[in-house]
Amino acid sequence: MNEFWEDTPSMWIFRTTLIALAVSLGSLPTYAATARCEAAPQDDLGCMYEEYEQANKLLNFKLKNLLNRVQATEFGEYSPEEKKRRRAEVSNSIRTADGAWRMLLATECESLLRISFGHGLGADREMVRCKINRTYDRIKALSKDEAYEWLQ
Repeated sequence: MNEFWEDTPSMWIFRTTLIALAVSLGSLPTYAATARCEAAPQDDLGCMYEEYEQANKLLNFKLKNLLNRVQATEFGEYSPEEKKRRRAEVSNSIRTADGAWRMLLATECESLLRISFGHGLGADREMVRCKINRTYDRIKALSKDEAYEWLQ
């Protein structure tokens, strides 16, 4: 295994810090889902859930940054009331989009459990892996998508 992904507490902190820094700078390195969990036993879902929680924290951090940038945006030559209304409108749209994305995430990834019909086909691991991958994909989209470029 690559020494960069060595499963030690100090490397985990380093990787998490590196990813948080990359997110805050608007880019995200390619990240292999469950890289931290490779050394864990095959049925250790706890490690994967922890990794998903970390990805979710990074996504929430990115969303908070976007919402803060909306509040700092001038929105042209409008009255203070109109600027406030526009900021609220854009912020609400970002929150609504995030809610819709989270519903899609749950539906898409949790369907992997239903597909297995409870036959122990490892679908629970695939569900968590799906959530990890999709969450990092979302962070990357929010960081690089042209539609959000004006907020970067």
